[in-house]
Amino acid sequence: MLNSTETCPLLRAVSVLALATCLLPGRVASQEPRVNVGLPAAGAIGAFGGGARLERAGSGPEGGVALDLGWIRGRSVRLQGEASVLRGSLTETVLLDPHAGFRDSTYRGHYYDLTVSVTAVVLAGGPGARVAPYLVGGIGVHALSSAFGPLVLDTRYNTNRFGSEFGAGLRVWLGKSGRRGLYVEARRVLADEVNRTVVRMGGLAFLGDLVRPRG
Repeated sequence: MLNSTETCPLLRAVSVLALATCLLPGRVASQEPRVNVGLPAAGAIGAFGGGARLERAGSGPEGGVALDLGWIRGRSVRLQGEASVLRGSLTETVLLDPHAGFRDSTYRGHYYDLTVSVTAVVLAGGPGARVAPYLVGGIGVHALSSAFGPLVLDTRYNTNRFGSEFGAGLRVWLGKSGRRGLYVEARRVLADEVNRTVVRMGGLAFLGDLVRPRG
Protein backbone atom coordinates (compact mmCIF):
# COMPACT_ATOMS: atom_id res chain seq x y z
CA MET A 1 0.00 0.00 0.00
CA LEU A 2 1.35 3.46 -0.94
CA ASN A 3 1.95 5.92 1.87
CA SER A 4 1.13 9.62 1.74
CA THR A 5 4.60 10.63 0.56
CA GLU A 6 4.27 8.28 -2.42
CA THR A 7 0.71 9.10 -3.41
CA CYS A 8 1.22 12.87 -3.35
CA PRO A 9 3.61 12.88 -6.37
CA LEU A 10 1.24 10.55 -8.21
CA LEU A 11 -1.65 12.93 -7.66
CA ARG A 12 0.48 15.79 -8.97
CA ALA A 13 1.25 13.79 -12.11
CA VAL A 14 -2.43 13.05 -12.74
CA SER A 15 -3.23 16.74 -12.32
CA VAL A 16 -0.52 17.75 -14.80
CA LEU A 17 -1.73 15.27 -17.41
CA ALA A 18 -5.31 16.43 -17.00
CA LEU A 19 -4.25 20.06 -17.42
CA ALA A 20 -2.22 19.24 -20.52
CA THR A 21 -5.22 17.51 -22.10
CA CYS A 22 -7.42 20.53 -21.40
CA LEU A 23 -4.87 22.78 -23.13
CA LEU A 24 -4.96 20.80 -26.39
CA PRO A 25 -6.09 22.71 -29.50
CA GLY A 26 -9.75 22.33 -30.33
CA ARG A 27 -9.09 20.23 -33.39
CA VAL A 28 -7.41 17.57 -31.24
CA ALA A 29 -9.93 17.60 -28.39
CA SER A 30 -12.82 17.29 -30.86
CA GLN A 31 -11.51 14.05 -32.38
CA GLU A 32 -13.05 10.77 -31.32
CA PRO A 33 -10.87 9.15 -28.62
CA ARG A 34 -8.52 6.66 -30.23
CA VAL A 35 -5.34 4.89 -29.14
CA ASN A 36 -2.42 3.67 -31.22
CA VAL A 37 0.25 2.47 -28.78
CA GLY A 38 2.91 -0.24 -28.94
CA LEU A 39 6.20 -1.02 -30.63
CA PRO A 40 4.62 -1.10 -34.14
CA ALA A 41 3.30 2.42 -33.45
CA ALA A 42 6.66 3.79 -32.23
CA GLY A 43 7.33 7.30 -33.48
CA ALA A 44 10.84 8.10 -32.25
CA ILE A 45 13.86 6.79 -30.41
CA GLY A 46 16.54 8.97 -28.91
CA ALA A 47 19.16 9.64 -26.29
CA PHE A 48 19.73 12.63 -24.02
CA GLY A 49 22.14 14.12 -21.54
CA GLY A 50 22.01 17.00 -19.14
CA GLY A 51 22.46 18.27 -15.65
CA ALA A 52 20.28 18.47 -12.56
CA ARG A 53 19.99 20.82 -9.61
CA LEU A 54 19.42 18.40 -6.73
CA GLU A 55 17.80 18.48 -3.33
CA ARG A 56 20.58 18.37 -0.67
CA ALA A 57 23.27 17.34 -3.14
CA GLY A 58 23.92 20.44 -5.26
CA SER A 59 24.16 19.30 -8.89
CA GLY A 60 24.88 16.20 -10.92
CA PRO A 61 25.01 14.80 -14.47
CA GLU A 62 22.25 12.74 -16.07
CA GLY A 63 21.89 10.64 -19.20
CA GLY A 64 19.30 8.32 -20.68
CA VAL A 65 17.18 7.07 -23.55
CA ALA A 66 13.60 7.73 -24.66
CA LEU A 67 11.18 5.78 -26.85
CA ASP A 68 7.97 7.19 -28.34
CA LEU A 69 5.35 4.44 -28.04
CA GLY A 70 2.59 5.95 -30.18
CA TRP A 71 -0.28 8.32 -29.67
CA ILE A 72 -3.34 8.62 -27.47
CA ARG A 73 -6.34 10.92 -27.87
CA GLY A 74 -5.04 12.27 -31.17
CA ARG A 75 -1.65 12.28 -32.86
CA SER A 76 -0.45 15.33 -30.91
CA VAL A 77 -0.52 13.46 -27.60
CA ARG A 78 2.34 10.97 -27.46
CA LEU A 79 3.07 8.24 -24.94
CA GLN A 80 6.77 8.00 -24.14
CA GLY A 81 8.88 5.56 -22.13
CA GLU A 82 12.15 6.77 -20.62
CA ALA A 83 15.10 5.36 -18.67
CA SER A 84 17.76 7.58 -17.13
CA VAL A 85 20.68 7.44 -14.70
CA LEU A 86 21.64 10.36 -12.50
CA ARG A 87 24.73 10.69 -10.30
CA GLY A 88 24.37 12.98 -7.31
CA SER A 89 27.28 14.28 -5.24
CA LEU A 90 26.64 14.56 -1.51
CA THR A 91 28.49 16.19 1.39
CA GLU A 92 26.64 15.80 4.68
CA THR A 93 27.50 15.81 8.37
CA VAL A 94 25.83 12.99 10.27
CA LEU A 95 25.06 13.52 13.98
CA LEU A 96 25.95 10.32 15.83
CA ASP A 97 25.25 9.28 19.42
CA PRO A 98 28.07 10.63 21.67
CA HIS A 99 26.94 8.37 24.55
CA ALA A 100 27.82 5.35 22.42
CA GLY A 101 31.32 6.67 21.82
CA PHE A 102 30.68 7.96 18.27
CA ARG A 103 31.67 11.36 16.96
CA ASP A 104 29.90 13.44 14.34
CA SER A 105 31.29 12.70 10.89
CA THR A 106 31.12 14.37 7.49
CA TYR A 107 30.54 12.03 4.57
CA ARG A 108 31.34 12.78 0.94
CA GLY A 109 30.41 10.62 -1.98
CA HIS A 110 27.93 9.85 -4.73
CA TYR A 111 24.53 8.25 -5.01
CA TYR A 112 22.89 6.97 -8.17
CA ASP A 113 19.28 7.19 -9.30
CA LEU A 114 18.09 4.81 -12.01
CA THR A 115 14.67 6.05 -13.11
CA VAL A 116 12.14 4.35 -15.38
CA SER A 117 9.19 6.56 -16.27
CA VAL A 118 6.15 6.81 -18.51
CA THR A 119 5.19 10.28 -19.72
CA ALA A 120 2.66 11.99 -21.96
CA VAL A 121 4.10 14.51 -24.44
CA VAL A 122 1.65 17.09 -25.81
CA LEU A 123 3.01 18.54 -29.07
CA ALA A 124 1.88 21.92 -30.41
CA GLY A 125 2.19 23.37 -33.90
CA GLY A 126 0.21 20.90 -36.01
CA PRO A 127 1.12 17.52 -37.57
CA GLY A 128 3.45 19.01 -40.21
CA ALA A 129 5.32 21.61 -38.13
CA ARG A 130 9.08 21.17 -38.01
CA VAL A 131 9.43 23.22 -34.82
CA ALA A 132 7.15 22.07 -32.02
CA PRO A 133 6.99 23.29 -28.41
CA TYR A 134 5.58 20.71 -26.02
CA LEU A 135 4.45 19.94 -22.50
CA VAL A 136 5.42 16.74 -20.71
CA GLY A 137 4.15 15.06 -17.56
CA GLY A 138 4.23 11.58 -16.09
CA ILE A 139 5.21 9.18 -13.32
CA GLY A 140 8.32 7.15 -12.59
CA VAL A 141 10.02 4.67 -10.29
CA HIS A 142 13.39 5.66 -8.81
CA ALA A 143 15.89 2.95 -7.78
CA LEU A 144 18.48 4.62 -5.53
CA SER A 145 21.86 3.16 -4.62
CA SER A 146 24.84 4.37 -2.56
CA ALA A 147 27.61 3.19 -0.26
CA PHE A 148 27.99 5.94 2.34
CA GLY A 149 27.98 3.68 5.40
CA PRO A 150 25.87 5.32 8.14
CA LEU A 151 22.33 4.02 8.45
CA VAL A 152 20.66 7.42 8.05
CA LEU A 153 22.26 7.93 4.61
CA ASP A 154 21.91 4.36 3.40
CA THR A 155 18.23 4.35 4.36
CA ARG A 156 17.72 7.49 2.29
CA TYR A 157 19.76 6.52 -0.79
CA ASN A 158 19.31 2.73 -0.97
CA THR A 159 15.61 2.36 -1.66
CA ASN A 160 12.93 2.56 -4.34
CA ARG A 161 10.62 5.57 -4.58
CA PHE A 162 7.68 6.63 -6.71
CA GLY A 163 7.76 10.10 -8.24
CA SER A 164 6.14 12.46 -10.69
CA GLU A 165 7.62 14.80 -13.28
CA PHE A 166 6.48 17.64 -15.50
CA GLY A 167 8.09 20.20 -17.79
CA ALA A 168 8.26 21.83 -21.19
CA GLY A 169 10.55 21.73 -24.18
CA LEU A 170 11.11 22.34 -27.87
CA ARG A 171 11.60 19.82 -30.71
CA VAL A 172 13.21 20.67 -34.05
CA TRP A 173 13.10 18.41 -37.14
CA LEU A 174 16.31 18.47 -39.19
CA GLY A 175 17.16 17.63 -42.78
CA LYS A 176 15.00 17.40 -45.87
CA SER A 177 13.65 13.97 -44.95
CA GLY A 178 12.59 15.05 -41.44
CA ARG A 179 13.78 11.76 -39.97
CA ARG A 180 16.06 13.20 -37.32
CA GLY A 181 15.87 16.01 -34.85
CA LEU A 182 17.01 17.67 -31.66
CA TYR A 183 15.24 18.79 -28.52
CA VAL A 184 15.88 20.82 -25.40
CA GLU A 185 13.81 20.47 -22.26
CA ALA A 186 13.45 21.67 -18.68
CA ARG A 187 11.79 19.27 -16.27
CA ARG A 188 10.89 19.19 -12.58
CA VAL A 189 11.14 15.77 -10.89
CA LEU A 190 9.37 15.21 -7.57
CA ALA A 191 10.39 12.14 -5.54
CA ASP A 192 10.89 11.96 -1.80
CA GLU A 193 14.47 13.04 -0.83
CA VAL A 194 15.64 13.37 -4.46
CA ASN A 195 13.61 16.28 -5.87
CA ARG A 196 15.41 18.02 -8.71
CA THR A 197 15.22 20.37 -11.68
CA VAL A 198 16.72 18.93 -14.86
CA VAL A 199 17.80 20.55 -18.13
CA ARG A 200 18.20 18.06 -20.98
CA MET A 201 19.41 18.15 -24.58
CA GLY A 202 18.97 15.18 -26.87
CA GLY A 203 18.77 13.76 -30.35
CA LEU A 204 15.90 11.83 -31.93
CA ALA A 205 15.45 9.47 -34.87
CA PHE A 206 11.85 9.79 -36.05
CA LEU A 207 9.76 6.87 -37.29
CA GLY A 208 6.28 6.39 -38.70
CA ASP A 209 3.89 9.30 -38.32
CA LEU A 210 6.47 11.55 -36.63
CA VAL A 211 8.57 11.77 -39.80
CA ARG A 212 8.07 15.34 -41.09
CA PRO A 213 9.75 16.02 -44.46
CA ARG A 214 10.36 19.57 -45.56
CA GLY A 215 7.51 20.84 -47.70
